[in-house]
Amino acid sequence: MTATWNLNDLFPTADAFEIAFAHVQATVPTLGELRGTLTTPEGLSHCVQTLWDAYERQDWLRMYAVNDKNACGLDDTKVRRAARVMELNTSLTQAASWFEPEVIANAEAIEGWLQACDSPTGVADLIPYKHPLRKILRMAPHSLSAAEEALLAGAQDFGDAATQTYETLLTTDVPYSAIDVDGETVTVTRSAFIALRSHPSP
Repeated sequence: MTATWNLNDLFPTADAFEIAFAHVQATVPTLGELRGTLTTPEGLSHCVQTLWDAYERQDWLRMYAVNDKNACGLDDTKVRRAARVMELNTSLTQAASWFEPEVIANAEAIEGWLQACDSPTGVADLIPYKHPLRKILRMAPHSLSAAEEALLAGAQDFGDAATQTYETLLTTDVPYSAIDVDGETVTVTRSAFIALRSHPSP
């Protein structure tokens, strides 16, 4: 029996996947319009809701496409779909790279809004985002400028290339070679290779 990922809870059909993909793809070019809107609690609320929705959908797309590809790494359609998702992920990250520096730049006001969001006069829509926003503020000493964040986001594809190559080779269904080890024939699977690395024989 061959075990595979059941991805139907993410997207029951390929069409459902494409609809979600198109939604995130359409959101990416609009994120720049939100820049400069974090000057009010309502503006911050709208921005984080838009961003978090895009991030969540992108996570679903990535989990679906990557796990589906890993189940059959020789399927060109699945490989191309995973590549499209990774490209979209880079575009999304780059388009939103201004967000954290802008949150940090408005740290004092944003902390005040977060403290007030539980009160009757506060913006209740900010309540679900208190923890992630405060995490951004807490990491301020280790954060980069908007330009530097954009540069790193644009280089994401290059940074992920080695990992993607490794995962493709690891999950592709290819035959393994067999070698003689102490008079026994051993198939050099990944687990066997890890064990053989510490074998005393050269």
